[in-house]
Amino acid sequence: MLYYRYKIVILEKGSNIMLTEEFLNKIKQITGLSGIVMVLLGLLIVFFPGRTALMAAALVGCGFIVSGLFHIYSIFSLKNEKGTIKALYLLLGILYLIVGFFALVNLFAATASLFMIIGLIVGFTWLTEGFIQLMSASQFESKSWIIFSALISIVAGIIFLMSPLMSAVVLWNFLGWTFLLFGAFKLVQYFGNKI
Repeated sequence: MLYYRYKIVILEKGSNIMLTEEFLNKIKQITGLSGIVMVLLGLLIVFFPGRTALMAAALVGCGFIVSGLFHIYSIFSLKNEKGTIKALYLLLGILYLIVGFFALVNLFAATASLFMIIGLIVGFTWLTEGFIQLMSASQFESKSWIIFSALISIVAGIIFLMSPLMSAVVLWNFLGWTFLLFGAFKLVQYFGNKI
């Protein structure tokens, strides 16, 4: 017979769930491990932003190559499909391979391109969000905060669209500091909680 010590966790008013000490220890271990990984990633991004950006571009390039190989491999498993579908899968696989190959051959260009795309997407998203907030501001009681938030979104979106590469570099550094901060919080949580 197995005996477990249980801890009662209250999720919401009136509902209790009993969790084993073993399960809580697993959660604590995962929290500590993810904290270490986040701190390490944060340190790498903060202190070596260029190298980590190149590594990210290399991972994207490798992802394209793997995807291309899977598309080409999948042609052989499509026994009942028409030749057109197989040809399209072959073409798609070759395109993925070409993009992945060029990304790995010139990592600097791939990194700059990746950052440009991210900067443009974020800029367009913030600009759109700002205009949507402005249009919907009349629906809320506290319009001033929504209008203020909308104007900040619009200005940030315009800045990102005008200089997507530099904006993405700022986001990359912000990501590093965010990883560092959240990783530190997770480690404090790991060492501070006793089960």
